[in-house]
Amino acid sequence: MVGNGSARRSEKAPGHLDERSFAFDDGLRAALASSDAGWSDFALGDDLLASLDGIRELLGLLPAGTPAQVDYDDDPFGVRYWVMRWEWS
Repeated sequence: MVGNGSARRSEKAPGHLDERSFAFDDGLRAALASSDAGWSDFALGDDLLASLDGIRELLGLLPAGTPAQVDYDDDPFGVRYWVMRWEWS
C-alpha cells in the first residue's frame, strides 16, 4: 500500500505550513505502528493534503495490534513519509 502523511509540514511544503500537521502525523504514525483500525482522523487528513486511500485500506486489512517495523520516518520537502513493515501469521 502507498500513502503519506501531511503535505503541510513546512513553508516549502506543497500545501505550505499548517501547525495541525504535526499532531495529525503523530497520531497517524501511532495508528499505523499498532494497526489501529479505529483511527478515524481522515477528514483532517484531507485538509492537510495527506494521501490516505491506501492507508485506510491497509488499516482495514491488518489484524488489530499487529506491530510495525518502522524503517524510515522523515518529512523531506514538507511531506511526512514512513516506510513500515508488518509481519503476521
